[in-house]
Amino acid sequence: MLDPIEVFGAPRTLARSEGEARHTANRVFSEIRMVEVGGQELRVGIRHRNTGAPPLVIFNGIGANLELLEPFVAALKGIEVVAFDVPGVGGSSAWQSGASG
Repeated sequence: MLDPIEVFGAPRTLARSEGEARHTANRVFSEIRMVEVGGQELRVGIRHRNTGAPPLVIFNGIGANLELLEPFVAALKGIEVVAFDVPGVGGSSAWQSGASG
């Protein structure tokens, strides 16, 4: 099984201008932030849970953003979830041809 950290490198939170919040949250996700993965900027929503189990990673394959995943994530009671906007959708930047992966 491939380790995403080995393939793409460790994700890092992107710096924002002073007037802009680095992290936000909404009614479903504990936090929403921009993360750079392999040279690609992605908007990531995280719902924290202290279950000790690995988080469920999801994305919307039909080109929809995090907000359309909210009812699905809300139905996953007690499960930690990491969701992201695929490149070019929602808050994620368009696919970068030079991005690794």
